[in-house]
Amino acid sequence: MQIQKIFITGATGFLGKALVEKLLRSCDGVDSIYLLMRPKRDMAIEQRLKELFKNPVFNRIREKNPDAFEKVKAISGEVSLPNLGISESDRSFMIENINIVFHSAATVKFNEDLKKCCYIKYTWYKESSTNLQGNEIFKDTFYSRIISFVHVSTAYSNSDKETIEEIIYKAPCDPNAIINCIEILPQEAIDILAKKMLVSITTFTAAWKEPYPGWVDNVSGITGIFMECGRGTIKTIICDDKCRMDLIPVDIVVNTLITAAWHTVANRMLKISRKFYEALNAGSFFSTHQWDFKASTMYDLVDAVKHAEDGENFEVDLSEANGFNWDHYVKDFIIGVRKYVLKDDLSSLPAAQIKLNR
Repeated sequence: MQIQKIFITGATGFLGKALVEKLLRSCDGVDSIYLLMRPKRDMAIEQRLKELFKNPVFNRIREKNPDAFEKVKAISGEVSLPNLGISESDRSFMIENINIVFHSAATVKFNEDLKKCCYIKYTWYKESSTNLQGNEIFKDTFYSRIISFVHVSTAYSNSDKETIEEIIYKAPCDPNAIINCIEILPQEAIDILAKKMLVSITTFTAAWKEPYPGWVDNVSGITGIFMECGRGTIKTIICDDKCRMDLIPVDIVVNTLITAAWHTVANRMLKISRKFYEALNAGSFFSTHQWDFKASTMYDLVDAVKHAEDGENFEVDLSEANGFNWDHYVKDFIIGVRKYVLKDDLSSLPAAQIKLNR
């Protein structure tokens, strides 16, 4: 990938740690990574970030490239709050800078509070007037710089179906209505409702290969069940031994998320390239012929403007005598495309020139 600025939710979780580690270790094009972090009573987000990097998952980076940690910054917020609880200044920064988002925040508790579950899952829809799965902050960012938005969700979102297609199913009800219902109902009613609902569990399991075979750092979901069965504290479980168990190593999930983001960008660029090729073919007549346009009237206008009282405010003279140089202009033209169309930071120019000269 080209140089990117990435925003991640859920970075302190099992999947999030593995995602941050892989991005730092294998993606040289990453300029910076911003992690949404919730401040705790006894720990600011900066301290939480330092504690995060002490996790063994980052050992390889700590040993071989500790400077990579400088790419990571924390942004204060809470995924269940409106606009993620992000300050206005951080929001403005994100809109102007972030171009790839990984939303991996989730709850992995079997018995999580229903109200919290709904806020985490549905706040992304609330107040959004588009089909983008995100709240206003990402709707704004989408129209500014976002080139890939990766939304991580449980495979069991459609557990009422035996066969699940690779499509986004229409929501069975209005997400805003669910939020309104949860906000209005008394806690007693919510508790009764929760007992009648199915809560999905995590099936992200230990790493297959990286950063280390077998790496795992929590006991959520199947991991906890495996552990307790091994310790002998769980003797029996309710199951059907004819059913397949759906498990996925965390490193496969992480690599899928990153390559999905890459593929989205590549396909987007391919579509843009195809449009330009179509335009080139349509314009081939003009690119293979030359015309001699007479411009005596234009020259008269140039002379008139030059002698006008405020003529210096209206540049119309495209002559070398007036300082125009095609080489300089084309250079500014190309930089302008990079800066204003592609939204690329000009600090990446040296790296781009090295790549071009390989």
